[in-house]
Amino acid sequence: MKSSIWLASALVLAIGITVQAAETPLGQVSKDADVVIRIRAFDRTVKNVAALANEIQPGAGDLVSQNATMFGLVLSNPALAGVDQTKDFYLVLFARPEGEPKALFVIPTTDGPALQKGLPENYDSQVREDWVFYATNEHGVPEAVTEADSMESVIVRSEALEMLEDSDIGLYVNVKHLAEVYADKIQAGRQKFEEQIQQGLKTPGVENAAGAVQILKLEADIAFQLLEDTDSIAIGINASKDGLEIADHLDFEEGSQVATFLEKHPTSEFKSLSKLGEGFPVYFGLSADFKSLAELSEKFLGVMYTDPAVQEAMKESLKALYKTPVTSAVGSFDVASSGTGLLRTTGFYETKAASELLDGARKMAAAMKSVKAAGVTSETQLKAEAETIGDHKIDVMTVKQQVDPKQSGAAIQMMVTGVMFGPNGLESRSTALADGFLQVQGGGKGAMEVALKAYDASENSLSDEREGLAEEAHALLLLDLPGLVTNGLLAATSIPAIPLPIKKEAVEELQITRSYTAASAVAEKHSLRFDVNVPTEQFRGVMKLVGLFQQLQRGGK
Repeated sequence: MKSSIWLASALVLAIGITVQAAETPLGQVSKDADVVIRIRAFDRTVKNVAALANEIQPGAGDLVSQNATMFGLVLSNPALAGVDQTKDFYLVLFARPEGEPKALFVIPTTDGPALQKGLPENYDSQVREDWVFYATNEHGVPEAVTEADSMESVIVRSEALEMLEDSDIGLYVNVKHLAEVYADKIQAGRQKFEEQIQQGLKTPGVENAAGAVQILKLEADIAFQLLEDTDSIAIGINASKDGLEIADHLDFEEGSQVATFLEKHPTSEFKSLSKLGEGFPVYFGLSADFKSLAELSEKFLGVMYTDPAVQEAMKESLKALYKTPVTSAVGSFDVASSGTGLLRTTGFYETKAASELLDGARKMAAAMKSVKAAGVTSETQLKAEAETIGDHKIDVMTVKQQVDPKQSGAAIQMMVTGVMFGPNGLESRSTALADGFLQVQGGGKGAMEVALKAYDASENSLSDEREGLAEEAHALLLLDLPGLVTNGLLAATSIPAIPLPIKKEAVEELQITRSYTAASAVAEKHSLRFDVNVPTEQFRGVMKLVGLFQQLQRGGK
C-alpha cells in the first residue's frame, strides 16, 4: 500500500514537472545562450513595483503604472500589440567573439499575428504556440532545439530555475559559455595587464614598486581563478510594499579551487552580535576558517614591506594569530565627532583562547613599531594593561602616521588623517574575555566602557533585522545607509576644518528612522548565495537625503 502511494506521488510530481516545463519557452532555446532575463507576469510585477514606489513616496506608484506601457519601446513593440501582459517576458542574449550580442525576444501572446504586425519591418518573427520569438533580421530567429540541448535543461539542474521562477525579475548568466566565447579576448586582456604592471617596476620614485606589482598579480590571479571556476550566476529581484529582496547565486565547477576553498569554512548563527552595543548604523559578522584567511593575508603582507626584519616579524605574528581557534567575528561601525576622531568600530572575536589572541596582537604591534610604506611612516605604540575598567585590564595601542612632505597632497592627507583618527592618532583598546577578544577603535576609554557594558548585558539580538536571511551564514551585514550618512553629516558640521554648506539643524530635521539593509552570504556545495533585503524605510531615508542635497543646490530654497 505504501509503495503504491509513493508511486502515485512520484507520478503526480513528474507530471507536474513536465507541465511546468512545457509552459516555459526556454525548452526551445539553445543551451549556448549566454544571458536570460525574465520578467514574471508583467502586470503583476508592475503592480509590485508600483506598491513599493507608493510606500517610498505617495503617488509615485501611479506614475509607475501609467508609464508601464512605455516598456513596449524596450520590446520594439511600442503599443504592446498582441502581448499577453499576464505572463512572463523573456530576453535571451547570445554572445559573439566580435560585435554586439544577438538578442532574441520571447514574448507571450494573445494574438500572434497582431504582435508580429506591431514589430518594426526589420524584425524577423515566428509564432510558436502561445509565444512569439523575434529578433532583428540581422540576428535572425534561431531554430527550436530539442529539450536535451535547451537552456531549460541546463537551468533545471541548478538552483537558478527556482530563483528565476520565484522572482519578479530574474537574470541568468551562462558564465562558462561566455568565457569560452571571449576566451581569446580574456587571454589577451590578461597578457596586456601583466605587461602593464611589469612596466610599473620601471616607474621612477615609486616606493616598493616590486611589492605593489606582486600584490596586483595576486589579486589578478584570484579574479581570473574565480572566472575560470564559475559555471553560472543567477540573480532574482522581488519588489513589494515592504521593500526589495535580491538573491544572487553563483555556481562553481565541482572540485574546482574556488569550490574547494569555500568548503573549508564553517557557518555561524552570529549569536555574538547580542554582545555589541545597540543603535549602531552598521553591524557585520564573518565566520570562516581564519587560519586559511591568515595564510592568504601573509602572502599580501609579505610583499607590502621592504624591510626584511618587519616582514619576518609580521609573519611570526600572523602564525601566532592563525594558530588561535577563532570561530567567528562580529563588529559594529559608526561615525561621530569628538576629540578622538570620527571613526568608531567595535570588534568581538569569538574564541576560547582570547589570551593567545591578545598576545598575538601584541606581537603584531611590536612588528609594526615603525613601518614606512608609500611615503607614509606609521609609528605604533602599545601599552599593555594601561587601563582598568571593572575587572578588565585594557591594552591601549596608538598608531600615528606622518606623510612625507615631498609627497603630492601630503598636507591634505595629514588633515584627513587628523579628522578621521584625532590629533593623537588612531587609538584602539583591547581586552581578553572569557569567550572572546574585544577590541574598540576610536571614542577613547568611554567607548570601551560602553562596549563592556553591552557585552555584559548581551541584549542586542538584532533578530528582527535579520528576518528573511539564512539562520546560519558565512558573512552578515546590517547597514543603515541613510543613518550612517546622517551621522557623517552631523559629525562634519561640527568640524571647522570641513566647510560644509549644511547646518546641523537641517540634518536633524530629517528625522531618519533607524532601519537596516540586511545581507548575508552562505557557501553551499560548490556554490555561493547572497541575499539582500532592503526595507522601504531605507528608501525613504535616502529620498530625504536626496531632498536635502537638492535643496542645497537650489541655494537652500
